[in-house]
Amino acid sequence: MNRYICRGKKKIVGVQDSKEWVKGYYIGSFHGVPYIIQELDVIYDEENPLMDAITPCEPGSIGQATGVTDVSKDKRTIFDGDIIESREGIRHLVRYDESEAKFEAVLLPLSPWNNGGSLRQSWVDEFHKKVVGNKIDNPELILSEY
Repeated sequence: MNRYICRGKKKIVGVQDSKEWVKGYYIGSFHGVPYIIQELDVIYDEENPLMDAITPCEPGSIGQATGVTDVSKDKRTIFDGDIIESREGIRHLVRYDESEAKFEAVLLPLSPWNNGGSLRQSWVDEFHKKVVGNKIDNPELILSEY
């Protein structure tokens, strides 16, 4: 698993919420629209133009892979912005803490005094955490009580 992979919500002109996520490598732009390059080898392929490999994404939807996977059968990669839940229904929001330079899991619902703990594979495994949504598609999971 490449922890430098990012995902973003595909931006489609004229569509409010595209529902489609793309994974690849993040690149910024001068006009504020982030992009994901889905296939790096296309950049070096003379037969395919570079623009076919670049997907514009919704600003604010970009999230980096954490390097940690959930406990589901298919071991889903956990991304910044994901919501994870234990068997007991306890939810955490995964986010990147710039001041500490680490991914953390913050107990939900959010509160001013709720500091996140480091997101570690051993913790995810021990408490049987699974990805149940993300902050873009499922904001109701952040606001709801258990």
